[in-house]
Amino acid sequence: MNLTSKRVLQFMTVCAGACALSASAGAQWVADSFEEGTIGELIGLYKPVVIGSVAHAQWVSASGDASALVTTSGAYSGIRPMTTTTDKVLKLETLGQTLSRRVLDVAANPVPMPFDLTDVYVDTLIKFTPSEYVPSITDPLVKVAVYVNVNSNLVVYHKTDLGAGEITLHNVFDGIGIIDPTVWYRLTIQLGLPSSTPACKIFLNGQALSNANTLQDDMFTPGGPWFMNLSSGTSLSSVAFQGTGMVDELVVTDTLPDGIGSLYVYDQWLLAQVPPITQADMDAHPAWMNDYLLNVAHNSGSGIVIDSIVMTGNVATIVVAPSTVPVNFNDLHGVLKVKTSASLSTLEAATPVAYPITVLSGNGSASIAVTLPAGHTFIKAVVQ
Repeated sequence: MNLTSKRVLQFMTVCAGACALSASAGAQWVADSFEEGTIGELIGLYKPVVIGSVAHAQWVSASGDASALVTTSGAYSGIRPMTTTTDKVLKLETLGQTLSRRVLDVAANPVPMPFDLTDVYVDTLIKFTPSEYVPSITDPLVKVAVYVNVNSNLVVYHKTDLGAGEITLHNVFDGIGIIDPTVWYRLTIQLGLPSSTPACKIFLNGQALSNANTLQDDMFTPGGPWFMNLSSGTSLSSVAFQGTGMVDELVVTDTLPDGIGSLYVYDQWLLAQVPPITQADMDAHPAWMNDYLLNVAHNSGSGIVIDSIVMTGNVATIVVAPSTVPVNFNDLHGVLKVKTSASLSTLEAATPVAYPITVLSGNGSASIAVTLPAGHTFIKAVVQ
């Protein structure tokens, strides 16, 4: 399929090859901020690995690819994949070719990154633009593809099995609102092996995507966060792009990225839990006690998680509970921070509203009723 310059960021693919190796925990295999390059530098010349007298390209493209480094256009306001300056980004101009960032240890001897024992994360910033056509993806090694359709909806091309056998589909996420081509989005793909099935979770701005075509951890119950991969390999060899658009801060790692927490997804109502604050944190910072007591059971190993959310009309009832053993919270007080918005793209920037909890009864469960403003269909509740 011929891609033209009118088609900004046609799709992102995660490709895998066979692998018989293992990866050490905590490895960061790719960390491209583009800040080390120079404005106008073609991407094939960016950060080569020099072995002897030979420079091996990390970014591999076909002849005619004009993708190059340019000055930053706007900025992403949330937690970023990398903590660097933001002066340069990659402008894609693949001109019908495929541009790949190899995942390897040394350029002369590429080693794919396995995710059979440890999950692998592809984490990047992207400016999407709607595609004029549905992409045709024929490479048998592609794991998953992400693009924006002509209606400005985010689409994931993947496989699923809802009881009638495996099928491939272009899964449209129209419930999260339109994708704004002028806005930077954080796209994170978590590759794993739930129930021995190669699959991935996909996060947009730190929020997990889920609908009736995605699966739970058992890989047969619908409604969970897992997208079944298109191919069966269990290692990552490259991240590939086609079309035109903007990319910044590409990271491939087997360490959970910052801002991608334990997410609880209920249909299209998105909830997030931050990691519990420890007793050591509280001892070192006593001023935190007033604002963060909801997040930890004092002198215990139990944290607080968001247990459920139930919508009745425009009222969300959020239940919080201990993460492990029952804990009596009657003597503790805390705050639940809640954001609401009309679209997913504006949720992260929404102003949080504090809902104080003065008494947690019984073994620590508590309910908080949140009334959503007119037109708001997304809610993010964070235990802090």
